[in-house]
Amino acid sequence: MEASSGTGVDALFAGDHTYPPSKEWIFTAPEIIQLNEFNLDVARYELRCGDRVLKLEKNPMELLILLVESQGRLVTREEIT
Repeated sequence: MEASSGTGVDALFAGDHTYPPSKEWIFTAPEIIQLNEFNLDVARYELRCGDRVLKLEKNPMELLILLVESQGRLVTREEIT
């Protein structure tokens, strides 16, 4: 995967991320998860990059939350649907 130099959702998935997550994932509070410059606020249903709120549709947001909370565990198709 080619790394992106920009910020935003593409930058979230750019680069070589190791799984299960190690130092990259920081759980600052039960409902806030930090990955590099991104903060996923589960309680507010927001993905932030710095001070910017990134707009995600309902399904992509729910999938992102599911994948992040799985902490590198394989997620089955049944869990996603």
